[in-house]
Amino acid sequence: MEQKTKVNAENGKQELVIAREFDLPLELLFKAYEEPEIVEQWMGTKVLKLESKRHGSYQFETTDARGNVVFRAN
Repeated sequence: MEQKTKVNAENGKQELVIAREFDLPLELLFKAYEEPEIVEQWMGTKVLKLESKRHGSYQFETTDARGNVVFRAN
């Protein structure tokens, strides 16, 4: 059986490429990246802002059990 997820990390580079093949309609895949509630489910992080448009922006935040922010991306 062929793996649907491929990870490539080359020595000497600070780059990690993860490619995944999904067996579902393209519309559902886009929905998983566009709807904050769904993004939170599969990323395990809080979506504070998600603008799915050209030049849009995003802000994600993950907290530990005490409520301390341990990861933030924007």
